[in-house]
Amino acid sequence: MVDGCPGDPLRELPVTTADQKTPGSPLAPFVYSATITVALLIAGGLVFADRYRGMLEIETTAIHLTRLEGEILRLDETLTMSARMATATGDLQWERRYRQYEQPLDDAIKQAVSIAPAAARRAASSTDAANLALVAREDRAFELVRAGKPAEAAAVFDESYEQLKQSYARGMADLMTVIGRAVNDRLDAHRTSMIATVCASAAALVFLVLLWLHMLRLIRRYIRARRDAEDQLRRAQATLEVRVEERTREVAASREQYRLLVENIEAIPFEWNPAPGRMIYIAPQAAKLFGRPIEELHGADFLARVLHDGEREALSAQIAEFLAGEHGGTLDCRMVTGERRTVHVRMFVGARTPAQTARGVMLDVTQHKQLESELQQAQKLESVGRLASGIAHEINTPVQFVADSVQFVRDAMADIWRVIDQHHRSTEAAAAGQPAAELAREAHAAEEAADMPYLAEQVPQALERALDGLSRVATIVRSMKVFAHPDRTHKTAIDLNESLMSTLTIARNEYKYVADLETELGELPEVSCYPGELNQVFLNLVINAAHAIGDAVTSSDRRGCITVTTRRDGDDIVIAFRDTGTGIPPAVRERIFEPFFTTKPVGKGTGQGLSHARTVIVDKHHGSLTFDTAVGSGTTFYVRIPIGAAEPDELAA
Repeated sequence: MVDGCPGDPLRELPVTTADQKTPGSPLAPFVYSATITVALLIAGGLVFADRYRGMLEIETTAIHLTRLEGEILRLDETLTMSARMATATGDLQWERRYRQYEQPLDDAIKQAVSIAPAAARRAASSTDAANLALVAREDRAFELVRAGKPAEAAAVFDESYEQLKQSYARGMADLMTVIGRAVNDRLDAHRTSMIATVCASAAALVFLVLLWLHMLRLIRRYIRARRDAEDQLRRAQATLEVRVEERTREVAASREQYRLLVENIEAIPFEWNPAPGRMIYIAPQAAKLFGRPIEELHGADFLARVLHDGEREALSAQIAEFLAGEHGGTLDCRMVTGERRTVHVRMFVGARTPAQTARGVMLDVTQHKQLESELQQAQKLESVGRLASGIAHEINTPVQFVADSVQFVRDAMADIWRVIDQHHRSTEAAAAGQPAAELAREAHAAEEAADMPYLAEQVPQALERALDGLSRVATIVRSMKVFAHPDRTHKTAIDLNESLMSTLTIARNEYKYVADLETELGELPEVSCYPGELNQVFLNLVINAAHAIGDAVTSSDRRGCITVTTRRDGDDIVIAFRDTGTGIPPAVRERIFEPFFTTKPVGKGTGQGLSHARTVIVDKHHGSLTFDTAVGSGTTFYVRIPIGAAEPDELAA
């Protein structure tokens, strides 16, 4: 693969991107600058508009104040003239005119005061007093005119009236001065604020000019750097294209090398799609293994074509389920080639791919299975060889007393034939009419010499002993034949008790000197199993029990006991091997099933007995092999086998 390859030219390519070489984009500073500019312009515009609007309002107020001042003087003079004319003429029309302008005067004064109420309140006290006095006199004059007393009415406008009038005029002048001064103060303050606003606006304008000059420099530098980066990127891209072309050629060569490697090894890679139940890919060498065109192996009926007839019904669905599994595993099964040759295939399947397909490899393990079978047979023969001397001794003992019994019968038959010969001559003489008394006496003497009663008793017994010896020899030979028979490739239904007794027979010489054997065999149905391999397991367990007892009774006159029991437990058969040996030390209990682990001296144990036993019981028969032990008391091994155990070509994930 390209990624992660040492010396990958793509990794060695100098990476020079615009983002690494080009200064930061001026977009953010531009946005900030624009935002600041807009904010300052809006703020400055709003402030300037407010100042300008205030200036206009103050100037309008000053103009309005000047107009009001003239209006007040005009109305005041109108009122004074109306009062005097009413007194002089006695015409009440002048009073009506007086009343007509009295209210507008008050309104004008109030408007003037509202322009600067705080300042007007301080200056209006004296004016108000003079105004009230003048109004009171003028009202008095109008009353006298209405009463027909014009002379008295004219007297109202005396010197004191003129003084009040002057005081009122001065008060009004002071009031208008105060109000005008307040307006001018506001106008001056607003002019100062206006100047400050103009100065601030000028400063902001200078700041904006400097800001945008800096912004222009950033933009020019960014454009220049970007142009340089793009040039460099184009050069890098050209270099990259060259490197990619080189790497593409290397990858193509690597893929071709990988293809040649994959398609020229014994393993057969494949990819299986469980949805349609067909091969997506299978390496070409599968055609050679199965002796079929590769196109046939891609078909949806792949399993139906290649599965062995003996396993098709039992394993088709199971293999399909295995290939569709989530976690993968290992599966052994038998398949058949186009030439009807049986091959043993082991499939290794990994976890499901993201596309929900199963990928794995197939291996032709036919030779491996054959070697494994030959090895197991060799192990059996090795066990037989290890037991050969004991078996020879077991055979020699009955053969010896068979020989002794036959020898005795042969000698007895010689004496019997002599007696028969004497009786035969006596019988012939009597038949010929010759005297036979002497011959009869000789025959009787021969019977006494041969001790015919003894022979009549002992010869049948000798023959029975010979038959018993021959039967024992036949039993040992038959047990040897059962034990050493080559394994079958399929399970066979057998009588497990009979198979167990055959194994105990050939192992007798291993335990007879140190232990007694007790058997408690229950009624068992026939069990589907591999007989030869189970016999090997039983032999290993019995030999181990004998060795354990031998270690326990060494240098003593005690004898141990090996108890073998069989029973049915539901759908299983349980075989127990109990010994009164030394027990298994705690430190090694977890390791006893490890291959080549042994606590026996060199030459006495290989460390493969229990390891092989566990493989046979657990892996091939899907049973269990457990034990209970107590140091100093002994050990019991429990072999549990399903009665109808499934074939061993099941998933062993």
